[in-house]
Amino acid sequence: MNRRVVFFHAARAAAMAAGAAGLLNAAARGAAASDEWCSSDPLVKVVTPGGSKEYVHITFSAPSSQFRQNLIAAKDSIRWTAVPAPSGAGTDVTVTSTVPLNGLAPFATRATISTGPFGGGTVYSIVDGIAGSALVNTYRLSAQ
Repeated sequence: MNRRVVFFHAARAAAMAAGAAGLLNAAARGAAASDEWCSSDPLVKVVTPGGSKEYVHITFSAPSSQFRQNLIAAKDSIRWTAVPAPSGAGTDVTVTSTVPLNGLAPFATRATISTGPFGGGTVYSIVDGIAGSALVNTYRLSAQ
């Protein structure tokens, strides 16, 4: 192989590698952008059968800030039940909520129950779903 052919192949390989790197970089940026979920985080007071007041945050999330108003409106749908755990040790809690569609096509949603704001502190439950459908989180508290 002469020098000119070797140079051509090396230049072509370098161009292909640069193109592939560019595609990987663009894909990574796209994946990162899709991970930037928008969230709303109302505080919920749960009262156990024994009368203990337990405060948790329910963080509603969606894959875009265009759904912010839907996430905020989800706070009006929050319902919870608290019953003694079958073992007698603690309380089983079920939190049911729905992120409304408000005229939009269905979109991915997530409800995270935690002791701190925006999924901080102890995370009790994470449920993925679709707007317009019930999100049902269940978890156990040590309080009775």
